[in-house]
Amino acid sequence: MARNHTIAPARQHAKSKGMTAQILLLGQTLTFDGAPLEALWQDCAHIDSEGGVLIEGTRIAAVGNGAALKAAHPRARCVSYGDDLIVPGFIDAHAHYPQTAMIASWGKRLIEWLNTYTFPEETRFADAQYADRIADRYLDLTRAHGTTTIASFGTIHPHSADALFAAAAARGQAVVTGKTCMDRNAPDDLRDTAQSAYDDSKALIAHWHGEGRARYAITPRFSPTSTPEQLAALGALWSEHPDCLMQTHLSEQPDEVAWVRDLYPQARDYLDTYEAHGLLGARGLYGHAIHLEPREIDRLAEVRGALVHCPTSNAFIVNSICRAWQRATFPLALPPTPAAVRHSRCCAPWQRPMKRRSTMAPPCMRHSSCGWRLRAPRGHCTCKTRSGRSHRVITPTSP
Repeated sequence: MARNHTIAPARQHAKSKGMTAQILLLGQTLTFDGAPLEALWQDCAHIDSEGGVLIEGTRIAAVGNGAALKAAHPRARCVSYGDDLIVPGFIDAHAHYPQTAMIASWGKRLIEWLNTYTFPEETRFADAQYADRIADRYLDLTRAHGTTTIASFGTIHPHSADALFAAAAARGQAVVTGKTCMDRNAPDDLRDTAQSAYDDSKALIAHWHGEGRARYAITPRFSPTSTPEQLAALGALWSEHPDCLMQTHLSEQPDEVAWVRDLYPQARDYLDTYEAHGLLGARGLYGHAIHLEPREIDRLAEVRGALVHCPTSNAFIVNSICRAWQRATFPLALPPTPAAVRHSRCCAPWQRPMKRRSTMAPPCMRHSSCGWRLRAPRGHCTCKTRSGRSHRVITPTSP
């Protein structure tokens, strides 16, 4: 079962003693010193069977050999996890926390799925108390499966972003989110305007961005639900706040791509609808990005825009898999969502091409060569070795 090492008791104890607490987690540690999707994973990923993680206050201070860390920090309180695997917290780079109550809604094409399930659920976020409840539930669910950092869409309601920021702050958790902006092709009660999207987002940036572990993402849902005027307003806002992130969707399904072509006849391709309005850059997160043209792939690689491929979602609504990484190198994320934990077999279409390219596959996707794999029967996250022994996965977090 995935567990998070919560350090609140030690921090409170240290506060009473007037010192910074030191806790040393002992067990098997998984560390990375490179990008496993860009180089040989054997050169990037390392498992130390006698590892340790030193925590000071609320920060990880050192990772290395457990015995060496223990000798160097004799006053540290030791917590031994035996054969359990201690891993970095997972980062979910593309999430929709407002969809928590509708996870696993089955069997629709993207646009029909939005109209049938997503938009009705998002209208409920007009109730700020409901947004607060779902934000709390979402962070509890994801953290229970080892996800310690989230980049999530909100709804058009500014308090949907407030709710997630506040819930994350209460847990000492890193979070990226933003009010979702839509001014067309959505229900009337889920539409804003170009001006209100700019104003609401700007106010949220002033309130939350850079406060503690909170970071703001300017968030047009995707080109079909924003007019050119709204995209231009959000592009202007991003130019005013270039340290913010920007998140959106890109080329998830062929009928969506065709729809964008009809809505933006002057655009060279889907990506150009963002680029033309100032929404392409190195701090951009482009969700799914499956059906890309060669120009789009090359342009994303040139600006170092990040593709966030979602294997579970893409298999779940019968899309396809992202193959852009086979043509160019750029930041690529594989989000570990709650659905991915509960339906891990959906990742198989992504795992197969990864396994065929030995230079690309990280250890958790190459059971046959490295002997480790992450699996999640019935929602419990374990790690299994060639010997057949199962181990819990520990992710150190703040409270």
